[in-house]
Amino acid sequence: MSITTVIAIAGLGLGIINTSTTIYKEFIKKNPSPSLEVHCDKALWRYYPGNDKTQCQMLIDLTVIPRNSTNGIKKIVFINKKYDEVFGGMGDKQNWVTFYKIEDNVYGDNLFSKFNHDELKEFITEKNKGYRRDVRNINLPKDNAYSFSLVEKFDGQRYPDGYEDIPIDGWWIEIYDSSNKKFEIEIEFTLSK
Repeated sequence: MSITTVIAIAGLGLGIINTSTTIYKEFIKKNPSPSLEVHCDKALWRYYPGNDKTQCQMLIDLTVIPRNSTNGIKKIVFINKKYDEVFGGMGDKQNWVTFYKIEDNVYGDNLFSKFNHDELKEFITEKNKGYRRDVRNINLPKDNAYSFSLVEKFDGQRYPDGYEDIPIDGWWIEIYDSSNKKFEIEIEFTLSK
């Protein structure tokens, strides 16, 4: 066997190894899919005085950390997995709401101690309006924690004789990432005044 034949066989072998490695890296090996790590840092709940338990306000501080790659938040859903009928009219069977806006600048603040029920509603809808951020435009760099708050007022389900009580238990936050993958965490509220 001549040296030329040996070199040709070695070159063919190296070419096959190189091609196999490229095919494996590009088509077979899957990078870990992006994920979101979700933490509930604080969850407060209070009922309106004089309305029994038919109206409430809630404040949730969340931290989201994208893992494996850059990721985004597409949608945030607040859902009750214990009760089927919480919101809407009689027979609606609606137990969830979607958050389209988050509070970017109130994380860590106990707004319940600063504002009464009406003042908090005014603060969120008027005074703090410029700091509300659209959920659908949040892009998160890999491994960087992003903390924000969800603040909202809810009315119980409407019946002909009035509103139904809103339960404090059974709540979850579902966060959908940019590829529509769902990440969820159970929320355990602390009842506040």
